[in-house]
Amino acid sequence: MAKFAPQKNIVIVGYCVVNHWPFQITVLRDPFVLAIAQAYNRTPGQVVHRWALQHGIAIIPRSSDAERMRQNLNLFDFELDETAMQTIDGLNWLIATNTNVPAYSDSLNVGDIRNKQEL
Repeated sequence: MAKFAPQKNIVIVGYCVVNHWPFQITVLRDPFVLAIAQAYNRTPGQVVHRWALQHGIAIIPRSSDAERMRQNLNLFDFELDETAMQTIDGLNWLIATNTNVPAYSDSLNVGDIRNKQEL
């Protein structure tokens, strides 16, 4: 859909892209999203919204909290690099353990993302 839509001049819109669905890991608590947010000195919500924007998806964030509204407006003064984009692209929020930690987390190196600040 994301590849087909632009060919037909269709804009995909995501509403409340940070909300979780039942039996899925909450994207805002995903350890990789948290690591990327820390590396960019952003909130997890800003990272996920920016990821969607960089994929050409229009977003409609939902919040009644004034601070979150301000955060949602601050998405255009940074860009996620290819590593961060590919990391979020590859997340599978449907697979989780009883501890709410993704089952795939042991096979990936979150440290590589955290070390971005040192580059």
